[in-house]
Amino acid sequence: MDWDLPAIVLDTRPYGESDVIATLMTREHGAHRGLVRGGSSRAQSSLWQAGNFVQARWQGRLSDQLGGFRGELIHATAASVMDDPLALAMLTAVCAQAEDALPEREPHEAVFAGMIALLPRLALGETVLPELVQWETVLLTALGYGLDFSQ
Repeated sequence: MDWDLPAIVLDTRPYGESDVIATLMTREHGAHRGLVRGGSSRAQSSLWQAGNFVQARWQGRLSDQLGGFRGELIHATAASVMDDPLALAMLTAVCAQAEDALPEREPHEAVFAGMIALLPRLALGETVLPELVQWETVLLTALGYGLDFSQ
């Protein structure tokens, strides 16, 4: 089994000396974990930063295995917000909320589309806060917490 899709890096965790377990989000597969061999190495660590857009290839013998990722950078969102503490905090919040709240391997197309639209705009800082709140509303709705603000 394998797939090759655009993805957003949500989180990475160390695994062994130089490998990482990465959580990526794709439109078709939702939040998906996989092993990245050498992911914490000097050559690859900048690729696997939370918020980055990557072209990810997942390979596993069976569909329910952890499998492994390889990737190529599409857009370095993390690098674009490093100099702005508010933008970096928003990026960290968005990725952490998606990684913690979404069930693994369940597609949530509206949440993914919202992240695709929101993440590149985070470098604009404070003006993006209303869009962040709208995305959080989409996330809550996708999880079954229907919100009615008409009252």
